[in-house]
Amino acid sequence: MARSIIVYTQSACGHCQRQIDWMVENQIPFEQREISNEIFRTEFLNMNGEGTPLTVIKNNNASEVITGFNKETLTNKFLK
Repeated sequence: MARSIIVYTQSACGHCQRQIDWMVENQIPFEQREISNEIFRTEFLNMNGEGTPLTVIKNNNASEVITGFNKETLTNKFLK
């Protein structure tokens, strides 16, 4: 299985929009899931999500979660 990236967001979240813009600008493929959608909100809460953006990186059978827009962490994960 290839790496997949899911970003849980909220429409009124400035940090979410900055992360989405950064990922698009850097051509990083991802799926955006707005937590106003009940199914996505349940997924978010089941991961003990406490803030957005919440980025989930899935590699084979492992997952990593990054809370918040941390440009340095994301750069290290996706651009190096």
